[in-house]
Amino acid sequence: MRLFVFLVLTLFLTLSTAVAQSPDSENLFREALICYGELNYSCTLDKLTQAEEIASRSKDKTYSLSDIYEYKAYTLVALGREAEAEASFRSLMRLNPDFVLSEQQVSPKIYRVYKKAKLEMETLRPPVVVEPAPKPEQIPEVAPVPEPPIEPVSEPPRWPIIQRAAGASAGAAFLVGNDTDYFNVGYFVSASAEAAVGQGFTLGGRIWFQQHAGKDDNRNLNVLGILFNPAWNYHLSRFWMQIPVAVGPVFFGWDGIDDRAGLIWLFDPAFFVRLHANVAIGLNVGPGGVVRFEPAESSTFLMTGLKLIGSW
Repeated sequence: MRLFVFLVLTLFLTLSTAVAQSPDSENLFREALICYGELNYSCTLDKLTQAEEIASRSKDKTYSLSDIYEYKAYTLVALGREAEAEASFRSLMRLNPDFVLSEQQVSPKIYRVYKKAKLEMETLRPPVVVEPAPKPEQIPEVAPVPEPPIEPVSEPPRWPIIQRAAGASAGAAFLVGNDTDYFNVGYFVSASAEAAVGQGFTLGGRIWFQQHAGKDDNRNLNVLGILFNPAWNYHLSRFWMQIPVAVGPVFFGWDGIDDRAGLIWLFDPAFFVRLHANVAIGLNVGPGGVVRFEPAESSTFLMTGLKLIGSW
């Protein structure tokens, strides 16, 4: 566990040092995203304000300022400064009139502020006046020279904070105590789904199956659990750490799952690396156990494995 925490801190310091070497608007914007993922909104607003000052002097205003205004509005809503958030949304829509935000992308509070700013922009926007076509004799003989096409600016990948996710994991399970006299090292497979509830927390469920082959002609041990799975998530741009605490009913038995029932608990923190904006792979490791009123039938185990997760 100490090695795991050391790796997380090392990655965080590496990312922080890298983005601090060049104080341009893009790196400041990336630093702001890291602060936003850590729910440090004061830091986010400070970085975005600095990035806005630099980007406003750049020729390429649409790319940098659009993103800065968007996340500045999100941050101001989180800080309770809704009037300033509306102003940031209006600045964004003046710069990019085609900007649209759906209810599925953001929280209801952010969407309400966005709709208010959009309605005000539509109210203040002057009506479009269509001028009549010129008469044939007014058409110039020499056609104007067309302007050269503007090449699109490629955006760097943006790693959104998880809103909804589903995944599957598999790995090895090691029994602890007297159970090792009767059963070998086993395996587990699991499927899960979760949704964000705010402030880095997610709620969801998990189905867990575990099997251990018996020693000396003993029957196999099978475990099937259905768990309630709350978790806390700590985002660091491309990387994030998830700490779940799962508990629920369990059914287990020898060569089946209908011999006994009880409760199962799991504590298996995971560290993920994004392969894509919506796909990540991670390593999870931790303890778990089956609880029964008869202490002799309770057990503890350790597990480690890989988890593949998709988000949207």
